[in-house]
Amino acid sequence: MFNADELSEFQRTTWGRQPKVFRQAIDVTAFPISTSQLAELTGDELVESRMITGELELVHGPFESDGDTSAHLPANTMLMIQCLEQHLQVARDLVNRKFSFLPSWQLDDVMASYGNDGANCGAHFDKYDVFLVQHTGHKVWHLDNGGHHESDLEDNADVRLLAAFSPTTTVVTEPGDVLYVPPGFGHHGICEGDSITLSVGIRNPTIAELLADLSEFAMYAMETNPTMTSQLFANEYNIDGDVISQIAGSMNDVINLDLLRSWFGSYSSRLRAPELLSRYALDPPPDLTPGVVLLATLPSRFTSAEHTLFANGEFFTLEPSDQGWIKKLISDREFTLGTDVSTAGLQCLEQLLSSGALQVR
Repeated sequence: MFNADELSEFQRTTWGRQPKVFRQAIDVTAFPISTSQLAELTGDELVESRMITGELELVHGPFESDGDTSAHLPANTMLMIQCLEQHLQVARDLVNRKFSFLPSWQLDDVMASYGNDGANCGAHFDKYDVFLVQHTGHKVWHLDNGGHHESDLEDNADVRLLAAFSPTTTVVTEPGDVLYVPPGFGHHGICEGDSITLSVGIRNPTIAELLADLSEFAMYAMETNPTMTSQLFANEYNIDGDVISQIAGSMNDVINLDLLRSWFGSYSSRLRAPELLSRYALDPPPDLTPGVVLLATLPSRFTSAEHTLFANGEFFTLEPSDQGWIKKLISDREFTLGTDVSTAGLQCLEQLLSSGALQVR
């Protein structure tokens, strides 16, 4: 989607600052997605799907369908499917080929929104960056000047609607256009005729969310290696500086760089629906011999740090000789097994095959 100069310009002037439309940025005919494919997915209990009605009411899937979504979708209704890249190879290809400038660990998901004429999900804002790829049909987008917070939302637990929305810009997107919207900018998309939009979302957790997850990870890590604080009582009345220093030292002993690295890699690669992997699991795994081609399954997420591979929320400490195939797995989502895989690497690959994270071509 970007060449190196365009990406640098985008990051310097636009990223996180203001919306931007990229006209005819993607040849969407190279990534065909039909309404019948979306309809079939909504009947799967492991697919996260929902509808927003013309009255802006939320209905969760799965939904019964005979495959003809356009004929049976109620008027002014928006159908949304999360994590499309975990279910359709074409959505995964779109991410790999057109959004490779995004680190794999930072991608949240690809959400498909299908609606008929007038369908919309109300004026809202997201807490993360999003690229809105117009795949089929047209959509009218109204955008405001941003700066929204949770307190700006209506008191509605199901649909995140802005209580007040004053658009300052209107944009019409057609197939191949991409609209970038930073966090906090109000936007309201309305379908013109039948429309499919693919939302490529970027993970942008809050500090509060990170701290909550880190605390849980640290407590789990301490179960097998508990760390006790030293004697803290310094005098009868006051919590003095020595007490705070001892507590800080104990905390630093636990939450060190090694633990932070293990936690963040696991956090970044964790799946929303890990049960999807069971559809690919191989038990016992096939024999691993040099020359075999191993592929990441659609749901799987991978990243790495130094000699550690993170896969779907788990981590594996490997050897320097494993760096080649780790890099290929993360960048290309497939690799040919060579002779330089360590013993720990082979054990890791067998476990990934057994869990459904990898498959054999």
